[in-house]
Amino acid sequence: MDGDDAVDFFKRFQSEFQVQLNGLSRDWDHYFSSEGELSPRLQGVLLVVGPSAIAAIVLIEVFPVIPDWLWFLITFVTWFLVLSLWTKWRNKGEKSKRPDISLRDLIDAARIGHWAKQVPEEARKSRILSYP
Repeated sequence: MDGDDAVDFFKRFQSEFQVQLNGLSRDWDHYFSSEGELSPRLQGVLLVVGPSAIAAIVLIEVFPVIPDWLWFLITFVTWFLVLSLWTKWRNKGEKSKRPDISLRDLIDAARIGHWAKQVPEEARKSRILSYP
């Protein structure tokens, strides 16, 4: 859940259980992306399709003997493999950058009347390093 869905959920949660969410509001960006932000999956698709299409168009002009569809297939597969290997190497041993909010966190907040969960220090550090 992200963006407006998360905002709506926590407004209802706050109203229903009389919970102060100041702590969550302070750390909101550590848990959720904004509504207008592209999802990581869409970012990945654009990162694969865009450059591979440009490379295919260039190769079609340089080597017109080979069918267009084959150039698109070759560049797509090649670029996808390169990005997959690079991503695997770059994220080696790294967990997700955004901490989860569990059902237990919601129950605890409802029980004590305020948001008490702290963002883990490694998530706080990775967020600082990842987002200028």
